[in-house]
Amino acid sequence: MLNRLLTSVVLAALAVPGSAGAQRPDGPPDPQQRQAFLMDIMGTQLNLNKDQRGQLQGILDRAREAATPLHEQVAKSREAIRNAIRDGKSGAALDPYHKQLGHQFAQLMAIESKAYAELFAILTPEQKASADVGYNMLGMLLAPPRPGGDRRGGGGGRGSGGPRKH
Repeated sequence: MLNRLLTSVVLAALAVPGSAGAQRPDGPPDPQQRQAFLMDIMGTQLNLNKDQRGQLQGILDRAREAATPLHEQVAKSREAIRNAIRDGKSGAALDPYHKQLGHQFAQLMAIESKAYAELFAILTPEQKASADVGYNMLGMLLAPPRPGGDRRGGGGGRGSGGPRKH
């Protein structure tokens, strides 16, 4: 319940003009502002001190660096699936593509869960009681950039690989 409420608050705040997550007048939200906004919410919800916030930034930087090539692979795999379907493949003929994509998603989830384990290790017992908030927000903070520089995790799902071409 708390996680659903927090997600609703975050999404509502991202849509409010003038907030750190609001759209710039010339286009989509600025990714650095969105990340700072989400980091601030996460730090506040977990009551992180200055040292912990610095450690969290390091955890996220390492995880993002590890995830970036996988996000690129996911985008290529999704494009390969789309092209295979356009070429007339269906059913079992798509299974190798799905297997490859599933492996890539599994690797992304491993990176995310390892980052959460690192975060959990730096928390006090009191902070650990609220740690679910951190797990849910890590997915948003590690999501790949979308077209125009937006870094939202929603819409196409985690690692959706960018825009859909019709």
